[in-house]
Amino acid sequence: MAFFQKENFRQDLFGGLSAGIVTLPVALAYGVATGLGPIAGMYTAIILGLIAVIFGGTDTQISSPVGAMTVVVAFIIVTEVTIAGSIDAALPVLIVMFALTGLIQMLMGLFKVGANIRYVPYTVVSGFMSGIGIIIMVLQVKDVFGVYDSGFKSVPSILMHFDYFVLNANWYSVLVSASTVGIIYLFPLITKRIPSSLIALIVVTSVVYFLKLDVHSLGEVEIHFSHFEMSFFDQIFQSEVMFRIVLAAFSLAVLGSINTLLTSVVADKMTHTVHDSNKELFGQGLGNLVAGIFGGFPGSGAVACTVANIQSGGRNKISGVISSLFLLVILLFGSHL
Repeated sequence: MAFFQKENFRQDLFGGLSAGIVTLPVALAYGVATGLGPIAGMYTAIILGLIAVIFGGTDTQISSPVGAMTVVVAFIIVTEVTIAGSIDAALPVLIVMFALTGLIQMLMGLFKVGANIRYVPYTVVSGFMSGIGIIIMVLQVKDVFGVYDSGFKSVPSILMHFDYFVLNANWYSVLVSASTVGIIYLFPLITKRIPSSLIALIVVTSVVYFLKLDVHSLGEVEIHFSHFEMSFFDQIFQSEVMFRIVLAAFSLAVLGSINTLLTSVVADKMTHTVHDSNKELFGQGLGNLVAGIFGGFPGSGAVACTVANIQSGGRNKISGVISSLFLLVILLFGSHL
């Protein structure tokens, strides 16, 4: 394993930048999907991505928010907000929950659990990931049709009232969604050197901005960190609250670990290397621990971002560092755009 090789720095630079470009829209979108906002997705991508690659066991892995984790995190957040009454009241529980997720992953690495995850049947993982994919698609219906006040938020209610979204659709929103998907899938036919997701983001956003189309936008991404009164943590030591925290954290830790190690295997096959499973889990855990404390949410190794890094020449850990630093620069200097 190598952190930096002078002779490969140029390729690592391009790999890191490509990975950062692919990660940017993913981080923003999944941050919004959790209900914590786009800034939470950026915190996760930057902090987890940086720490995991430095302390992890896969040189080319890029870590960020991922679909499977985001769906579970969103469900947990909705549950805790419903119980607490507001996001501010639920925040202490969520912070401890997300930090504990990282701690459990670190312990899994220290106790060498990583090598045993390979015994999980592939059909179980495949079925779970497919289910997550379907859930994500259904939950995007309100965004595609531009209908945000329907009150239908669960998958069954959205499917049962699909006609409501069609009849009340903002067709500018539908056009923007269709154009974005079209560019993502068709642009690679022209060239694969530039990530199609970046082209879609730039082109469609520019058209919406200059034509002043009436569609919902993220608005300005405000940089802030979690704040709360220490007295709020008193509720955490209630038995029923602690049970929810441990159960959710354990579930997220196992899910994140499986997703990460599957991505590590993909990276191994592309680079003809062998990752260190236990070291990778420790690095992921440390990253999720710190990200959770600073307002992020649990993520894992991301296949699309990792593949973008490798295909663009990334071979060493410095490529992952460059990816995170690129996102940090975007956050600091581009959050008002």
